[in-house]
Amino acid sequence: GASNALPIAGWSPIGFEDVVRCRTDRVLVVASYEPDPTHPLFIALDQLPEQVTVDTLVHPALNLPATNLPAIMRTMRATLGAGVSK
Repeated sequence: GASNALPIAGWSPIGFEDVVRCRTDRVLVVASYEPDPTHPLFIALDQLPEQVTVDTLVHPALNLPATNLPAIMRTMRATLGAGVSK
């Protein structure tokens, strides 16, 4: 199983510089629309070591009520199961 990069409970916003410094083996970028690949986040993620997998989960219902959760979870499983690296 996976573990959070930050050892705290709940949501804690972090900057993309923090993500790069986390020394993780996988990063999942979550968005409700296709993100801009020229965004500074993706430029920073390109600086990660080659062994770090970067996946992007895009689902239009991410900001909608929880009734969409089963569809979002299927998309997340498919994204993480694909093993697509950066």
